[in-house]
Amino acid sequence: AIVARYVSLVPFVSDASAFPGLVDIWNTCEEFLDYQAGDEEEHAVLLANYLTHLTSGEANTQIYLALGNAVPEGATAYVIEMNGNEKFVWNASTGFRYKAQSDRSTLVSIDCLINSDGVYINRKPYEEARALNNPLDGKTNWLHIPKPESATFDCIQQPIDYETDAVLASEIGNIEYDIELAVRKEIESLRARVPTLWYNGGAKDVRELLKALETYHYDPNNQAIATAKEAHNRMFGSKVIVGYPLQMSYKSTKEILNDVRNTKLHEIGMYVDSKNTVPKVQFSCVVYVHQYPKNVLSIWINLMALKK
Repeated sequence: AIVARYVSLVPFVSDASAFPGLVDIWNTCEEFLDYQAGDEEEHAVLLANYLTHLTSGEANTQIYLALGNAVPEGATAYVIEMNGNEKFVWNASTGFRYKAQSDRSTLVSIDCLINSDGVYINRKPYEEARALNNPLDGKTNWLHIPKPESATFDCIQQPIDYETDAVLASEIGNIEYDIELAVRKEIESLRARVPTLWYNGGAKDVRELLKALETYHYDPNNQAIATAKEAHNRMFGSKVIVGYPLQMSYKSTKEILNDVRNTKLHEIGMYVDSKNTVPKVQFSCVVYVHQYPKNVLSIWINLMALKK
């Protein structure tokens, strides 16, 4: 779902880093998007609200905010989707959805479930999450604490204005340029003892492929990915290439360059090969930034080493 992709792209920052000295802070959804940072709770609450809205007309679907324990997070917040006999676990920080019984789900146990009807406390909190049953099925696994019928308090969650403070398209172009320039300079500095040659052909085709890959995350049936792959293969199909795209949410230039260094791509062509010669290679760097509402950004960096 595109909403899961959107939520997962908001940068993850722990409360300890964002609010030093404070134990645990729960921001509202609007504050979360305005700050452009949050931890498991903020991601899970926003995704739960989106999914609750999108499934509001489906009688057999229930959405819950789940507080429990997961690996490796420890105490955390996830989203549970129950649709008839099917049960799914959403990791809001990554955007991934798993079947509750799947070994891929990292949610280990559930302490309580929360929705607009109140709080459901798990009477068996140490039971594995994969044994989850629906609180509405009449079983005694859950202690229901209903929402007060005559609540006098206002909801702290307020409507979000998605139109304000939008980054202009020209500013997105500047972000792409700045990141690409920083990456190129970093690779050149890491290869200071040998020349670094840049290949600038096919940048448009690569950018279209990166754009299609972003769409593929929430719409795998979109035909744009096939068209972009064909154009990419026409441009680079006859070349020997080592490389791949990096995808990340918006982060500091220092963090981006650290990810680039970790690819070790800059080491290609720095050392002699089995024939005692230094391979002649060219490098390619193309950056694409996809903009979502409230300035949530998805950054793609395509790095390639092409053998001459």
